[in-house]
Amino acid sequence: MRSCNPLKFYKTLLIFVVLLFLFSLAFSQSDSLNMRLRGTWECPSFDLRGQKSSIGVIGNYVILATNAGYIAPYGSDTLWIIDVSDPDSPYTALTYTDTAFSATPALINWFVVKELSEDSGFIYAEFTGGGRQYFKVLQLDSGNPPSITTRGIIDSIGFDYQGARMGDWVIANGAFNCDNPDTPVKASITLIYEGYSRPPDCFGTGSPEDVECSENYRVTAYCVYDTAEDFAEATKIMNLSHPAADVETARVLGCWRGSYYNGNCGYSVAINETLGVIALGTNYGVVFVSIEDIEDSLYNAVPLAKWEENPVSDLIWDDCKLYVSAWRVLIFDVSDVESGSFDTIGYYPISTSELAVKENYIYGFGGLGYLCILEMDTNSIQECKFECPQDDFDLFPNPINRSAKCKLPDVVKRAQVFDLTGKLVSNTENTSEITVPQTCGLYLLRIKTANGMEILKKIFVIE
Repeated sequence: MRSCNPLKFYKTLLIFVVLLFLFSLAFSQSDSLNMRLRGTWECPSFDLRGQKSSIGVIGNYVILATNAGYIAPYGSDTLWIIDVSDPDSPYTALTYTDTAFSATPALINWFVVKELSEDSGFIYAEFTGGGRQYFKVLQLDSGNPPSITTRGIIDSIGFDYQGARMGDWVIANGAFNCDNPDTPVKASITLIYEGYSRPPDCFGTGSPEDVECSENYRVTAYCVYDTAEDFAEATKIMNLSHPAADVETARVLGCWRGSYYNGNCGYSVAINETLGVIALGTNYGVVFVSIEDIEDSLYNAVPLAKWEENPVSDLIWDDCKLYVSAWRVLIFDVSDVESGSFDTIGYYPISTSELAVKENYIYGFGGLGYLCILEMDTNSIQECKFECPQDDFDLFPNPINRSAKCKLPDVVKRAQVFDLTGKLVSNTENTSEITVPQTCGLYLLRIKTANGMEILKKIFVIE
């Protein structure tokens, strides 16, 4: 009598369940499809078949590694570099393992990427191996095959579960200055607390589930334990930190406890500094919270809006669009989320745990070891619109001399000026005029009126 291979059995069972679910979604909501599947890639090794993975895109390459697996030991020892230049036929272009301190390949705790051009970029990764935790800067360059070279390394840094990039800094258990990739420098982060670092009736935090940085903020999703629930995983908390210019000091401005979820944990977090909104992915959906509300009211902030349907494993902002992985891939138009509304403008029924977005492609990686490449139909996925009477809100003068002040037709609650890179240049409260930047060029003005309306305007600064 033939014996049953348990690994093969569970793999077949998982694939069957996922496919059954996806087919049911496709038949019940086929009229919502705004994307098409171009290609898939299957990892040939079981060490990449996990729930929580790291994914990044550099040029025509998708980089993958896992943080946890169903059957394999915790962590992956391999970076998979997948060529997606032909989205219909992705293939493994290169694999990388690190043996800096041991003959045994080190495990990858996390990585983030920085794209330099269409054929090159940096991979910032934390490894555990040879009794050490260390941080490395790797450079990926295209070729046939592509190549990876070590640019810099920092030994004995301490362990962390998540990392995020803020310009030339990488933020994890410390702040890594990677301005010179050959000699990265680690700076300890000194936290300055104002108010509560966690809700006062919660006494413990687990490891961070997700972390993301914007131009000026770092936001982290944590598990906290509620005394009333007897050590049960009760809520998520977001620590909002504003680093100083040298990124060595972080000021905790506030935190938010999603207590109305009553014991259901979350998985991911994303921040949009231009909109002033944080999105938290939970076991029941997505919650949108204002950065301003978190700073003003600490952990009592009231959500702007919420989408309650399925567990959310990953979130990605792109301008006023939010990409959501929730047993399928969705795209929300959240340009009007501050007024409590948002729209679903894209949908595809495929299960993913991690997402990466570049141009009109979505790269989704799932727990069964598959990378799926979705092409967005730009004709059917509408552009986000800020639904405000912008034509009735005139600025004078515009274009404007850099030594002058721009007049508004009324007193507004807040006026923010951003440059073309998304950097916040100025922030003025309760004003009817704006001091424009001294550098000539095109800027984006984001206005919040007294009645809560959002308005976007372009300002041209001239000599």
